[in-house]
Amino acid sequence: MDTITHGIAGALIGKAVFRGEDLFASHPMNRGRILTWSLMLGAIFPDSDVFRDIFSSDRLLIITWHRSITHSLLMLPLWALLLAAITRAFANSRRWQAPSFAALTAIYAVGILSHILLDLVTSFGTMIWSPLEWSRPAWDLVFIVDFTLTAIFLVPQLLAWVYSHPEKAKSRAIGMCLVFLPTPWLIAKIGEIAGAPISGRVVLSAMIVFAALFLLPALQGWGLKIRHDTWNRAGFAAALFYVACTIYAHQVAYARIQKFASSGIGTAWFERSAACTSCVWISARGRRATWNC
Repeated sequence: MDTITHGIAGALIGKAVFRGEDLFASHPMNRGRILTWSLMLGAIFPDSDVFRDIFSSDRLLIITWHRSITHSLLMLPLWALLLAAITRAFANSRRWQAPSFAALTAIYAVGILSHILLDLVTSFGTMIWSPLEWSRPAWDLVFIVDFTLTAIFLVPQLLAWVYSHPEKAKSRAIGMCLVFLPTPWLIAKIGEIAGAPISGRVVLSAMIVFAALFLLPALQGWGLKIRHDTWNRAGFAAALFYVACTIYAHQVAYARIQKFASSGIGTAWFERSAACTSCVWISARGRRATWNC
C-alpha cells in the first residue's frame, strides 16, 4: 500500500478506536492530538526503509530491501519502544501533556501493525518474519495502490471535520465537494495513461457518491447531529467491510479457477498451452530468439 494511504489509515484508527483528536485542531497540542499524530507516524514509519535508496546504487534494492525489517512482526516491539521514547522526549522538551510511555508504545505498535497488515493484503509481499526469514507472504487481495480504500479511510475524517463547526459546515461541505468532484476523472486519466482504463459509468458514479456524501448532510442538517467520533468509526467499519469483500471476492475467483482447471475444457486448455510449438524470449542482451517446445 502507498505511504499516504498508510498515514491516512493510521489517523483514522487513532480517531475511531482511541478517540484521538484532529491532527490540525485549533487548540494547543494535547494528549488527543499527540495520540493521533503518533498513530499516524507509526503507520508511516515502516516505509522509512526507502531512504536507504538514497545511499545505494542498487536498482534492485526496492525488491531486496523494501518491506523487510521495518515491516517485521519480530522487530515491531523494538520500533514501537524506540518511537515512544523519542515522542516522550520531544513532548517533554515542549512541555506537552503526552500519553504515558507505555501508552505511546502500544499506540505505535498498533500503527506499525496496521501498516504491516495493509501491506500483506497487497500482491507485492512483505517480509514479516525478517531477519529470521526473508520470504514475502502476500494475501494478494488488492493492488498496491487502491484509490477506493484510500477514499474510505479519508472521507469520513473530512466529514467529521466539515460538521465539527455548525457555522462553517455548509462552506466546508461545498469546498470539499468541489475538491473531490474532479478526483474520479483525474484518476481515470491516470489509469488510461497507465493502461488500466476506468469506465465512464464508474467515474460518474463516484462523482455522484462524493457529491451526496458532502452535500446531503449539509443541506438537510443531519450531518451536524452526528458526533465527531461516529463519523470516524463509520469509516473504520466501512474499511473493514471493504477488506472483507475483497476476501470474499478472492475466494470466489479462486473457486472458479479450480472448477475451470478440473473441468474437461480447462484440462484441454492447459494441455494445449503446454504443447506450444514456438516460444519467444528476450535474452539478457535484449535480442529476440525462438525455439521449439
